[in-house]
Amino acid sequence: MIVLVQIVMKIEPDQMALIYHAPGMFIFVLGIVPKQPRTQALTRSIVNRYPGIAARQWTWKKGEGLSCGRDKIKFIRPPVTHSPHPDYPGIEPKLPIKLAQDHGYKSTLNPFKNGVEITFNGPIPAELSEVLKANGFRYSGKMRLWYAKQTPDTKLFARRLRS
Repeated sequence: MIVLVQIVMKIEPDQMALIYHAPGMFIFVLGIVPKQPRTQALTRSIVNRYPGIAARQWTWKKGEGLSCGRDKIKFIRPPVTHSPHPDYPGIEPKLPIKLAQDHGYKSTLNPFKNGVEITFNGPIPAELSEVLKANGFRYSGKMRLWYAKQTPDTKLFARRLRS
């Protein structure tokens, strides 16, 4: 006798889930992260945990996520009532706010370049720089700061690091 059990994942209002959708077949949750910009780097970093899925030829479509034929990988907001992928590792860690604060974090809005700038009191750990990159920030060695275009998502991210 085969028994199928549907596991319903609870996602908090300040989180979003990355789902894998194969039309007519299944929908699996691949990862849960705090609300933040839905970037290709963040999406691919979660997908890379699943070698069988990552091996496919996915293409990025801004605002839609990844697609390969009719299959889609995209972020959704609560409520989520889908089963986790069989290899799902668990909830993702929160943003490394403590790391940012430990390294003298400061953010400013640059009205001349319509940007958000983040500075630290020296070198930062690779983990923190990966989070900044995944959220659309780039590093300027000349200016010694991280920067991104000013959008609601980048401003929210900078504020979340501050809290």
